[in-house]
Amino acid sequence: MALPVVLLIGCSMGADNQAGFEYTGRGPSSILSDTLTVTGTDTTWMVDLSLEESPRLFVGEFGGYEAAALIRFADFPVGAQVVQARLIFRGVEADASGDSTDTIDLSLYRVTAAWDSSWTGKDLPGLSSGLGELLAEAHIPLSAIADTFSFSMPADLLQSWVDDAASAARGVALMAASPAPFFLHLDSAEALRDGRPKLKLRYVPSGGGNVREEELTPAMDLSLVTFADAPTVDELWVGRGTPYRTLLTFDVSHFPTGITVNRAVLRLGVRQNEAVTDGVAIVAALPLSQEPWYLMINETMTPGTTSYSTLVALSDSTASLVVTSAAAAHFPKNLPQLGLMLVAVGEGSGIGMIKLWDSTAESQKLARLEIIYSLPSGMTP
Repeated sequence: MALPVVLLIGCSMGADNQAGFEYTGRGPSSILSDTLTVTGTDTTWMVDLSLEESPRLFVGEFGGYEAAALIRFADFPVGAQVVQARLIFRGVEADASGDSTDTIDLSLYRVTAAWDSSWTGKDLPGLSSGLGELLAEAHIPLSAIADTFSFSMPADLLQSWVDDAASAARGVALMAASPAPFFLHLDSAEALRDGRPKLKLRYVPSGGGNVREEELTPAMDLSLVTFADAPTVDELWVGRGTPYRTLLTFDVSHFPTGITVNRAVLRLGVRQNEAVTDGVAIVAALPLSQEPWYLMINETMTPGTTSYSTLVALSDSTASLVVTSAAAAHFPKNLPQLGLMLVAVGEGSGIGMIKLWDSTAESQKLARLEIIYSLPSGMTP
């Protein structure tokens, strides 16, 4: 049965409502808005971050990125006599600017230097001094990047891993000859699907007997990623892999003390078609310091002020982030400058970068902060 519709002719919004404007002391005119542009003190800096927990291994070069992968195995059969071994990878995807005829030349080296999960891209240039002999090579066409490829491993090397855990802990390095025509993504030990690297080991067990076969997955792997360039004077970067973070600064000294932030939106100008890889999700947050690059990597954001993420695609020229919580946390501090830090989601889980316009760009491309706010009770505009 349809409900009746009642029209209250002559009624006005909030009339005789004790919880309305008169009760709160805020009239309609005390809800204000302001649009701010960056002050010119915007800053981009790089963070050294390990890709230990990345579900991908990266090898090759693309868009300024360069990467190599370290991998090692453990839990070998005690006392085994190695007969044969093969290291197997499966390609997941690639970032490329060429065509399907491009071929990446991969080399597998024994690693003689000790490495651990604290290594980052800054350790990549010095890795060459910690490499032993070349173990194997492979030439992978871009058209076949999703296929399996493998390397035959020297039995004596595997035997040394079986006999000596310290030797096994150094593992191998997978590298691409430079200049590499594209960037290769492989599943790592952290991947959820069954595409992780595998070491197929054939051996005679301790005490003799028939040859057995065992399949091992990595005990640890790590990508070392560097980025060759640095931001120019008119660019701001937000990236993953070799993470770049950006701080945008806004002058809020003209706002009255005690305002209530109802909504704040950060609108960014993106340098269209200048991203590296398509699709990088970013967030904004209030930093714990006006100079967050001096803080510990994981202690830069004020808790509870991180915005929801927004995905910036290669073709986007703008992006927006709701930063109400960050703005609301800033104003009680009564500081004249409001800084918003931009960070890529999953900084240590992949590669990718977007480039933003800085304060020297045309006015329509500048970062803008739109704030809707209420005045304190009893204050008039």
